[in-house]
Amino acid sequence: MGHIGSDAWLEANEIDEESDLHTRATAFVAAIKWDKLLTLASAIRGMDCELSDKYSLGHYNLVKRLTFVDGVSWIVRLRLPQLPSVFGTREAMSGTDCMSIEVATMNHIRLNTNIPVPEVFGHDLSVDNAVGAPYIFMSYIHGTVAADLQQAKECGTGVFGTPEQDRRFWTQMAEYHVQFASLTFDKIGSIHQDGDNFTIGAEMETGEGPWDTPEQYYEALVRHQMQVANTDAPPDVREAVSFSFPSKFMELMKLVQPDGAQNIGSYSLANRDFGAHNVLVDDEFNVVGFIDFDGVMAAPSAVVCSASGAHGSLSSSPRVCRDQETRSGVPGRSCSPASQIRRAGQSCSCSARSHHWQERHQRSCGPDHFRCCERYAGLE
Repeated sequence: MGHIGSDAWLEANEIDEESDLHTRATAFVAAIKWDKLLTLASAIRGMDCELSDKYSLGHYNLVKRLTFVDGVSWIVRLRLPQLPSVFGTREAMSGTDCMSIEVATMNHIRLNTNIPVPEVFGHDLSVDNAVGAPYIFMSYIHGTVAADLQQAKECGTGVFGTPEQDRRFWTQMAEYHVQFASLTFDKIGSIHQDGDNFTIGAEMETGEGPWDTPEQYYEALVRHQMQVANTDAPPDVREAVSFSFPSKFMELMKLVQPDGAQNIGSYSLANRDFGAHNVLVDDEFNVVGFIDFDGVMAAPSAVVCSASGAHGSLSSSPRVCRDQETRSGVPGRSCSPASQIRRAGQSCSCSARSHHWQERHQRSCGPDHFRCCERYAGLE
């Protein structure tokens, strides 16, 4: 791969210029008061800094690199405007509340584990601040998203580098997964922070909680996801047989746990978005950092264990990795929607976190992601 870290950031270049994603990104970059950001960052650290031209895009955030005169780098992460036409209404909480939970989560993880997460130096989460959007200043971790490096090196599905690199990558991922789960709490929900105090409060996706029992959490989750599906899914999908599956979930849970008993009062930290699309690696696939913490919560053991399903594909695709530095790595090469779904560890683009993957998925199956995902899951 030709570039690692911020040098590999592609801005809006991978996005269709006629898409809502491209329009949002370019308008956002033009509207932000970047000079104000530089002044604020310089005031915190007591020295001048400059801003990179390149930026990286996600579903909900835009990231730029700041470099101070002594060579130290930070990043600034800014919340993008909501785009329900593309991403639906999956998260019940506001962008400001989501960012507040992410700050609290990163702070708690840094204090209690060896998991490499960014250090937060300052933030202003109000939507009407002097910069023009909620933002967080945090440490820069020099690395590339594992899923992007995997594609640039043309690795097989679920494979990261050479056999030795692949084994090391998965070993490190397993070790960090265990560290996440080692943090325990007496309630279910997201991490909140008030000064030096951390508590479990309302969960980001549903906007509800905290909960005392798994059954309470599952009821709220199913109710919220059914509301989202009814709002975002096309009419024919809502009428499909598979659409009734979530509504049957609570009945099935009662069969598994007749009394709702599951170590009530002892819950572990789960990263529901723990996967190759949210981990940074060096050029040999050594894990150097984690990003995006909106999927982290104190959860029942079933959620903690199932989180490992998002780590990567367990398919029997050829375990090869062809490193061709001349390959651009841009979307559009032959790849079926089914394999894209497996690689991303997600069921459809409405819930995927990587905008790069979403773009590839949309180009393969068109705008009706719900219908495509149902077809390739064998439910249609």
